[in-house]
Amino acid sequence: APTYTNRVFSSTLVGEPGRVYEIQGSSNLVQWATITTVTNSYGSFTFTDPGSTNQTFRFYRARLLP
Repeated sequence: APTYTNRVFSSTLVGEPGRVYEIQGSSNLVQWATITTVTNSYGSFTFTDPGSTNQTFRFYRARLLP
């Protein structure tokens, strides 16, 4: 479940173990910036977006990398 603590967004995602995911964020759904790249070791992983502190709203997507 997503959390929002001290104006910093964090969420846990579920994916395929052993795969690499790129987490991206956007404030307009047109321009996307990479927040982090995560190797999913256990089937679920948590990411934090420190850039969310100055955003009125923000969108996220996870991309499975080859």
